Amino acid sequence: SNYTKYASDFCIVKSRHFAYQSNGPSIVDGIKCFGGKGNNDGIGVRDNSSIKNCFLKVQDENIKTNMTNVVIDNIVFHKQANGNCIGFGFGNMTINGLNCTYTNLYVVRDDQTLTTSENKNIIGWVGSDAGKRVEDLTIKNLRVYGKTACLFKINVTSKSTWKNVLFENFWVDAYYNAPSITPNGAVSNFQIKNVYIGSNCITRSEIAGQGAFLTLGGCSDAPNDVNNPKSNSDLMAYPNPFNHFIKIENGSSDMCFVDITGRTLNVSKYYEGTNVCFATTNLNKGIYFIKSKDKTIKVIKQ
Repeated sequence: SNYTKYASDFCIVKSRHFAYQSNGPSIVDGIKCFGGKGNNDGIGVRDNSSIKNCFLKVQDENIKTNMTNVVIDNIVFHKQANGNCIGFGFGNMTINGLNCTYTNLYVVRDDQTLTTSENKNIIGWVGSDAGKRVEDLTIKNLRVYGKTACLFKINVTSKSTWKNVLFENFWVDAYYNAPSITPNGAVSNFQIKNVYIGSNCITRSEIAGQGAFLTLGGCSDAPNDVNNPKSNSDLMAYPNPFNHFIKIENGSSDMCFVDITGRTLNVSKYYEGTNVCFATTNLNKGIYFIKSKDKTIKVIKQ
């Protein structure tokens, strides 16, 4: 059907296959899925759809992408023993992700450990069918907690195309298997920007199979110039890495905490003489920036 379907604010327990699937445009908002045993998928939609504010804990693919013009935002995944969180390459469709945007994705747990499968990653290409097309795809602001099997494993099959792809602002604690891109088809303008493994920015040597098609942006290119200070020579933060608090020597009252996406955080601030102090107990482990009008410093919560 070409009519738009609406699915909102309900919980599905032990679905046998898809928690939600539609063959037409859909607006999916607020679904919680706790999958049972077997190859049960999460959400599958078609062109001109949106998926927002969902929790997915399923035994196979969490979100299947056989679609054009889809917006996906604020999704929490508990990745189980099988399936990608975001999977491409399914079925007999030529289009497998055209002009699609994924933002604000959180993998709170990955039950999978060692794997060489295309089907057990955070982002993966599934199947061996030729002639698939992924173009103008953005995946941005991905946080993976704990150790994951693999961040991404993309085997671009024969006569298939990946073009104008951006992975930006990823932060992963650790992985068992290195991410990889295998260009058996045509790959062009593939950008990876501000991707952290632990506290370190990913390097080209850590991505298996990469080639000239790949542009790797340094972590100095963080959004809103949060990691491009004019001068940090007189700015000192300690302890760094920090845990429950952090102090900035000779700080200014306009200082604030910013995450790797450029978002300003509400962190309690107090003063000790000329030092600006932040109470950071409630922050998650990760990389942050303390920013004032003309200075920025990178700090790490451990």
